[in-house]
Amino acid sequence: MKNAEDEETENKNEKKDGEKNKNKSNKKEEEDNRVKVKLVELGPRIDLSIKKIEEGFLKGNVVYHSVIKKTKKEIREIMEKIKLKNKLKKQRKMEQEKNVENKIQKEEEKLTEEEREELRISKLLIFLKNKKI
Repeated sequence: MKNAEDEETENKNEKKDGEKNKNKSNKKEEEDNRVKVKLVELGPRIDLSIKKIEEGFLKGNVVYHSVIKKTKKEIREIMEKIKLKNKLKKQRKMEQEKNVENKIQKEEEKLTEEEREELRISKLLIFLKNKKI
């Protein structure tokens, strides 16, 4: 004969089994309701377009600009400014070279004949070394 304790343990086991079955059925229902999502790459989403074309490398003379449009008159004025700027730059460079030459001549005038001769020889040697390279 079964005693009361055995009946209680059987009842508890039956309840546990019932709960497990319910949990399993709930999980199956959840799995049935799930949707599988798969991501697919469509390709690059980049729009390449020309924004600016410059004449030379960083010269400042813009040949084409997609946003800013200029008239021919404006372009001529800009070109004149660039030419004037380059002309002044050449003048300054020539003036600097003349100043350097004058400075060297003044320093050479202060030297004695022997020092001048040594200076000429050293310049000649430097020139020859540079020629070989």
